Amino acid sequence: MTRYDMLTETTIAGSRADCYAALIDEAEGRASWWEPYIVERPKGDLPVTTPGAEVVVTASTSGHPERARSSSTWTQRTTVAEPNSVFAFEYVDGDFRGYASWTFTDAEPGYTHIAVRFVADPVGRLRLLSYLLPIARQRERVNAYGFEAMERYVAEKAEKQG
Repeated sequence: MTRYDMLTETTIAGSRADCYAALIDEAEGRASWWEPYIVERPKGDLPVTTPGAEVVVTASTSGHPERARSSSTWTQRTTVAEPNSVFAFEYVDGDFRGYASWTFTDAEPGYTHIAVRFVADPVGRLRLLSYLLPIARQRERVNAYGFEAMERYVAEKAEKQG
């Protein structure tokens, strides 16, 4: 079975609190800065920062999540939510099984270092496709887009509050 173990890192303008809040806003459906490549929708009534809360995620490397051939969907369940520090979850249903974590640490003043660890196995049709598709490279590209989009979202939110 193909297993992905990836670490993607970046440093963006914004405090740890603002970057963490941006990720939570996206997961709870209050923001859509990662669309059209990632669409997240909470499942159930628990806040996503509550262990056991679930979010259904659709990822599309083409930017067209409605196209089944170019997208994958999974359910992630929160395992750790340490405000402004760590947000982690396990993949419990859909196209992946495994876990991921987002870690936020201070960088130079006014900047946050973000490390995303993704450890998962594709399942079902995605397992078969993983032998043909550059899934790791596609995930890195979608993450890069997400980091840029998060930075814009954080800046816009700060401007509105400032």
